[in-house]
Amino acid sequence: MRSKENKTRAVVIGSFGHWSCVLDEIAGLDGVEVVAVAAAMSGESVAGIVAHNASSKDIAVFEDYRAMLKKTHPDVVVVSCRLDLIPKIAMDAARAGCDIICEKPLALDVSTLQKFHQVVSENGVRLMAMLSTRADPVFQTARRLFQQGAIGEVVVVNARKSYKYGDRPDWFGARQMYGGTMLWVGIHALDMIHFTTGQTFTSVAAMQRNFAHPQRPDCEDCVIALLGLDNGGAATISVDLLRPEAAATHGDDWIRLVGTLGIIEARSNDGVVRLLKDTAHATTIACDPVRPLYRPFLLREISDDELLGTEDPFLLTHACLCAREAADAGVVEQIPALPWLRATTIQAGVP
Repeated sequence: MRSKENKTRAVVIGSFGHWSCVLDEIAGLDGVEVVAVAAAMSGESVAGIVAHNASSKDIAVFEDYRAMLKKTHPDVVVVSCRLDLIPKIAMDAARAGCDIICEKPLALDVSTLQKFHQVVSENGVRLMAMLSTRADPVFQTARRLFQQGAIGEVVVVNARKSYKYGDRPDWFGARQMYGGTMLWVGIHALDMIHFTTGQTFTSVAAMQRNFAHPQRPDCEDCVIALLGLDNGGAATISVDLLRPEAAATHGDDWIRLVGTLGIIEARSNDGVVRLLKDTAHATTIACDPVRPLYRPFLLREISDDELLGTEDPFLLTHACLCAREAADAGVVEQIPALPWLRATTIQAGVP
């Protein structure tokens, strides 16, 4: 329900995860206001959200998110909570007619994922997930270069995500709540591939293990996967939670796209994109000005070239679930094309 000033009225449920990335884009944005917040589970503090400069001065705090939805009638619900709670809360928001900005993964099993997709579709609401690498100018630039045909058809992709282990909550050690590192972090690596190339995934072999953190047994700190691409190419992802605590940044993300006409390399920490094509040395490409990830969604300024569509988070969650199953079983797992999913595609141009 729009306010008299025609602002988008947003609320937040939960205080785990990437909620601050969303609120950071809202801060100072005249067309959006955060009017209420509720904990996703008992005892959860929402003080950080209340104190954020994107929140209205008279922000309402609720103990029960369902009561908040009923009383405030928001336009957009930001769901940022423990991973097993995501689909239930988000489906409640969809049934209330709210658009959703949702933490990922969208579900911890395929049946719940399909039910979630059905609820979103039946209620005619929009959804985007907090796939934050899409806001990084190096990956946006790599995507543009590929779209323009700089490297022809992609045949091999390598993506890496390396994080510090840091201070993880206790529930990271329980598969039924956490779901696994393939889902929590691996989804970013798969998204880097899909976002830059438009390729979807057809098969996967994977390995995962907890090497160094026995206090959280179900939180794997090393995850590797080899994936088939829908054009017949191949991709690898490397994910670890073993980055030294003394490192200058929390994460180290990069991607390498090998095409029939050249190679693109993009590394987030360096802010650098390189193109190797018909020259002795790679050319450094100036990064495009960053495009905001959440503001267009919040202001309904979505174009045909939107950064994140409703279907992609479902597609990526499904691929990660198949990858986790492949790692659990030690087999090559097929990733079936689901009739209820339609992925965003990218058509590479002619150089």
